[in-house]
Amino acid sequence: MIEETGVVVKVEGDCAWVETQRQTACGQCSAKKGCGTGILGEYFNRRSPLLEIRNAKDVMVGDRIVLGVSESGLITGSFVVYIVPLLAMFITALIGNHLANLFETGLSEPTSILFGVLGFAAGVWFVRRFDRRVNAEGRFQPVILKKL
Repeated sequence: MIEETGVVVKVEGDCAWVETQRQTACGQCSAKKGCGTGILGEYFNRRSPLLEIRNAKDVMVGDRIVLGVSESGLITGSFVVYIVPLLAMFITALIGNHLANLFETGLSEPTSILFGVLGFAAGVWFVRRFDRRVNAEGRFQPVILKKL
């Protein structure tokens, strides 16, 4: 179980809205402000998004809590979000290239690009459907482990 601390900012019914702190390694790096990642991190390091979590521990606004996410859920989610659209793009681009060469159109590159874009879009569509299904099931949702 991967753990993270957060603060409850809102409670509605059986749901708690929790804000966590974004963690980056830029604070420990010796390059600090000379690094592009550090500059982008400061620019985009606005407020963390709020997480809606089932309030199983009866927490209240202002409580500091420890959240937990299963490792398998994190790995599965990361694989789906990052790898599936890329695989779909590469596979459909290869199919487009093969079809263009098979029919001898002379347009293998534009066909590959078109099929790749369509495959990427299909991969993103799959990720959105997967996200909705997983959210409805609650399998990979973080849980409140304890109050601090």
